[in-house]
Amino acid sequence: MFNDGQGGFAPPVEIPTDASPSWLLLEDVDEDGHLDIAVVHASASLQNNLVVYRGNGAGSFSRDIEIFFEDELWALASGDLNGDGVLDLIAGGAIYLHTLLGYGGGEFFRYDLADSVAPFSMATADFDEDDRLDLFAVGSGSGGIFLGDGAGALGAATIVRVSSSVYDLTRNLVTGDFDDDGKLDIAAGEVAYPQTWMHVLLGDGAGRFTASKVELAHGPQHVLTADFNGDADEDLVSHAAGGATLNVLLGGSGGTFGAPIVTTITRTILGFVAGDVDGDGDDDLILNTAGSPRQLLLLRSNGNGTFAAPVVAFSGIFYGDLQMGHVDANETLDLVFGGGPGSANSIRVNLGDGTGGFTEVASLATIPGAVRLGDFNGDGFLDVATTADDTLHPVVMDAWLGDGTGQFSPVITSAYQGKLGGVGDFDGDGLADLTAHPGGFMTRLLHSDGAGGFTVGPDRFFTQADATGVAGDVNSDGKLDLIQIDSQFRSIWILFGDGQGEFVDLGVP
Repeated sequence: MFNDGQGGFAPPVEIPTDASPSWLLLEDVDEDGHLDIAVVHASASLQNNLVVYRGNGAGSFSRDIEIFFEDELWALASGDLNGDGVLDLIAGGAIYLHTLLGYGGGEFFRYDLADSVAPFSMATADFDEDDRLDLFAVGSGSGGIFLGDGAGALGAATIVRVSSSVYDLTRNLVTGDFDDDGKLDIAAGEVAYPQTWMHVLLGDGAGRFTASKVELAHGPQHVLTADFNGDADEDLVSHAAGGATLNVLLGGSGGTFGAPIVTTITRTILGFVAGDVDGDGDDDLILNTAGSPRQLLLLRSNGNGTFAAPVVAFSGIFYGDLQMGHVDANETLDLVFGGGPGSANSIRVNLGDGTGGFTEVASLATIPGAVRLGDFNGDGFLDVATTADDTLHPVVMDAWLGDGTGQFSPVITSAYQGKLGGVGDFDGDGLADLTAHPGGFMTRLLHSDGAGGFTVGPDRFFTQADATGVAGDVNSDGKLDLIQIDSQFRSIWILFGDGQGEFVDLGVP
């Protein structure tokens, strides 16, 4: 209701909200000089979200920003938690305190803290007089003060999760050192119709990130890092979901990226790998494309973010992942993929000749789904693992140990543990381990036994089963962490590893 300046009010203006709004704040969330309305919702049967209605300064509001959460939201507070002059928000949920660090224009970078208070009311202030903003939260029969560290974290966070705002994240993310500071960074795409973005998160080596984004010409589905112009700066490439276009972002100094360079081919792109297959110092692309017959296309880099005309590298039936690595332990890159000419029921191993050509040297009989390469027995040579994704066939996990020449041991079969995710030595024994997603919201670690088999670790409440994982040392402690996309809650999750095969507990049974 608008004040007339004489103690009276105009008739109320109604703004529709989602079901079960629980708290609202008036703040200039998008820094345009006009007050906005932020509302959180708590609905066990519907969605739990935070919605920001942008004000125009004339009394009208438009629904614009929406962020989804997995727990019911009961309280909302605001303040500058990290001292950067940009407003931050804290949403109190039934399970977590969700810290949304603002980085301008109504965009947020999210951290979650496992919380036993489940607050109904919250307020920010400097309770310990250290010139850092803290949070006081009150729940049903309990309350607590969460001391801020001045960098945006509250208390000793037991989990960290980074979230985009709304719509869909790409099906994978990538890591690299985009700003050349020796610390791990993250990139992931987002489809936010009618705009699409590449989010770049520059890490500080302590598990925190500075976020930026680049607008793309087409909605990204998969993302890779590569060096397409030979300048030693990491570049990014994505392909459009269900389309035939590539977006290349050339990396520059300080973790910045140039405008998208778009390449369009005549076939729908299903997946890709990047590497310097012809030895000219620039990374090339191999695309898995749809059509009849299916084809793997080689796109040679021109050294400037563009590519020569596609050349058919393989033609036939292809399923599963494309993977590239040094299978025969020489300097040329080799190609491993599921399926192949004449049969889909195999993994094909192809040795590169260093000029862009490949020769098949092994066919590993299986029903291939996700394909992963790693040294599972510690002999210095790449091995292969896969799980079948076709429910019409016996669902197992198959592994083969490589001998460094392109040949492999007989198959080693073990019980299916879920779709394969990340690869890395999570327990510090010198052997590559795997992560798998058995379904629901669980992730499990598969410890390599050194002979091609795996010991199954406990399940962790983590993320959606269709996510793929990336291993990297996010907090620079010398121990591998796990980073994954969550398609359900449109988020990036990070679990910090302890170097012994365990991860920071999410605080969820």
